[in-house]
Amino acid sequence: GVIQLGNDSLEVQLEIARLLIFTHEGDGANITGRSVFRAAYKPWWYKDKLERITYIAAERGAVGIPVGTQTGDDEEVANAIEDILQGVRAHESGFVREDDRFKFRLEGMTGSRVDPVPILQDFRRGVFVSVLADFLALGEGTAGSWALSQDKSSFFVMALRSVVKDIEDTYNRYL
Repeated sequence: GVIQLGNDSLEVQLEIARLLIFTHEGDGANITGRSVFRAAYKPWWYKDKLERITYIAAERGAVGIPVGTQTGDDEEVANAIEDILQGVRAHESGFVREDDRFKFRLEGMTGSRVDPVPILQDFRRGVFVSVLADFLALGEGTAGSWALSQDKSSFFVMALRSVVKDIEDTYNRYL
């Protein structure tokens, strides 16, 4: 059986005879199996990280890199400058007030930048491919025909029916 934690953190013992277990790609007595979404994890993970980096780059590209110059060596002014520079964001009412102890400027990005959009689309497509649903992305690019979509979607439906059949077999055998 299994032990489950209840709402009040008490352990509840469930006997195996009272359980209906659905295992995808199980191995022997291991009831955990392998998730049908496991193959989608890697492209999803990279897509998620790249999206975060892209958002940061877009904000930094809109604002630039804040640079502060301190005149003198007052530690309190240095700490205030760090707080100001870390707080600079792209916002319509954002500003920095200079005085004789502190000068401020924004430096633009120089050099070539990688366009993240094609990379993001690649990882997005990788998620679709991992679950045989890449037909959902057809038509987003310059290619992709209706006939290809029909062929790929029928393959997806066939795979889905196989999963449903496994569920149905488990119901019929044990319930």
